[in-house]
Amino acid sequence: MNELELKLLKLMAERTLLTTPELKNLLGEENGLDLALASLRQQGYIEKIESLGICWIVTKRGLQAIKNLSL
Repeated sequence: MNELELKLLKLMAERTLLTTPELKNLLGEENGLDLALASLRQQGYIEKIESLGICWIVTKRGLQAIKNLSL
């Protein structure tokens, strides 16, 4: 897991639900955000929800990964 993916996962663990614009605002328009989101989703750490727009949530697997990395 790279540094950006770790930042994203920690943010999502704290806030649970974030939109892509919120993530860009919090991270300062980080390059590679779309790739990091895709990577975390592929690993099962986050999931995309579409309602009135696209939101991202952390999964149980993502929360467990954060817990394991913090040890």
